[in-house]
Amino acid sequence: MINSLKDNIYHAIRSVIFSIIFPAPSIFSPRTMNYIGARGLSKLIPNDDKSRHSVYFDLQGQLYTSDTTVDLMQPDIFEAVLIKDPQHKNLYDNSLQYIIFIGGNTTCMEILLPQMIECYKNHKQVCVIGFNPPGVGMSPGVASFETNCAAPESIVKHLLEKNIPAENILFIGHSLGGSFASHIAAKYQIRVFIDRAMSSISDAAVAKILKVIPTTILRKTLGLLMALLTKIIIKMLHLEIDLVNNFIKINTNKIGSARAMAADGDELMTPLCCLVHNLPTDQSKHAVKFELHPNDKNRKSHSAPHDLLFLREQPNFTAKMYLESFINDFSNFRNNEKIPSYTY
Repeated sequence: MINSLKDNIYHAIRSVIFSIIFPAPSIFSPRTMNYIGARGLSKLIPNDDKSRHSVYFDLQGQLYTSDTTVDLMQPDIFEAVLIKDPQHKNLYDNSLQYIIFIGGNTTCMEILLPQMIECYKNHKQVCVIGFNPPGVGMSPGVASFETNCAAPESIVKHLLEKNIPAENILFIGHSLGGSFASHIAAKYQIRVFIDRAMSSISDAAVAKILKVIPTTILRKTLGLLMALLTKIIIKMLHLEIDLVNNFIKINTNKIGSARAMAADGDELMTPLCCLVHNLPTDQSKHAVKFELHPNDKNRKSHSAPHDLLFLREQPNFTAKMYLESFINDFSNFRNNEKIPSYTY
């Protein structure tokens, strides 16, 4: 009885802290009317070439191509979209690149759909996959640290079981989605592009706390104590993901398999918690910091489109071009061949 009570308290605290880190945009929640609007708008995007397909996965890696073959209210079922060339009759093809998009905090796949469609149009040799993990969008269940890690991992497992080599799979993860992407990519040695993400979950939590402490004296006294306690709590609750360590691990196995970008003046990523700022010198060549275009100073750089972020020393080079170069590199080089470094 005592152990059961302790477990319930542990899971309750863990759920509360995770919900602060990841306020999931569920259609079942009244606070996410903007998501419902995004879902409606996504239906207006024409599918003239019949490239988009609604599918479902479960957390064990099973793919369901029709909602008539699966119980849509199972807590481990989540919705996904596949975008592929209709001429590729077989979904599982070793000549294809499988690009999996993982959105950030409060992001659902409908919001990412325009970017996913553009990626498909620019790279017809790819199959683009987006998804809403359990508890997000219309996927049933409850959003948790485990389900946010298990959902992309189940997609990877499914592809690997269909004999798709890991070298043909690429994650594109934005913000908190970059954390989950790095976690799975390091486990399976999958290529990953990390877009404006934190150096670790605990670093981001600490930066968030320090932002609300008003004075320098308090930040250097009470703030440091709160920072230490925050790191301890997140690690004790097993909510930690160390992106720096994952980034190094991936690139140590195959140089250039992990790339990262940051945005200068990012309102969510301070130097304290930004991945790019915390990479060791030998890894910094795989990361680039961009700036928001001067004409768009009223926009927030953390969520700005890639084509609005540019290099100060080379204004014609945008974050969109950097991401495109990364996708092109891996579309042209296979398996153990040397991965080229894009020069800009």
